[in-house]
Amino acid sequence: MKAMWIAFGFSVVIAFVADYGLNFAGYSTQEKSTSSSVRLDE
Repeated sequence: MKAMWIAFGFSVVIAFVADYGLNFAGYSTQEKSTSSSVRLDE
């Protein structure tokens, strides 16, 4: 049980660090959500 809580805690820490790191590096999902070659207005 203790190992499960430690693993869960590390996954939360990794998620926050990855989110902060990617935002700091300039990656954002809100800037572009589809490829420029996708046409939605046919």
